[in-house]
Amino acid sequence: WLYGRSYDMVMQAINNGRQGAMPVMVGGLDDAAISDLVVYVQSMSGQKADAAMAARGKKSFDMLCVACHGVDGSGNQALGSPRLNDDIWLYGGEPETIRTTLVEGRNGMMPAFEDVLSEDHRRLIAAYVLSLSE
Repeated sequence: WLYGRSYDMVMQAINNGRQGAMPVMVGGLDDAAISDLVVYVQSMSGQKADAAMAARGKKSFDMLCVACHGVDGSGNQALGSPRLNDDIWLYGGEPETIRTTLVEGRNGMMPAFEDVLSEDHRRLIAAYVLSLSE
């Protein structure tokens, strides 16, 4: 859950929806530098990586990604920036998927359910979502 692990934060997201966006961040990088960045991002989650490519990719990460994802890839709940240093991937952790995210960006939208579902139903969903992180 990207936006906090409290019941109130989960209910807020269910009731009001969420908008999440990852802008294109690699406009100034050539294809080789993007490949290096992909390898570094994968390495943050413990995946095997070419050490030289990851070292080069870290330089791009430090320049382009740290502000939202943190120095160690721990993410930023306030911004909705996901962790990159675990094995949970919103869109998948394959190289081509990461490359697509970097080159094209992402726009995610969760609709609001306050006017669609009963309060009891929304509470059950919130409890279920919270149980997934236990």
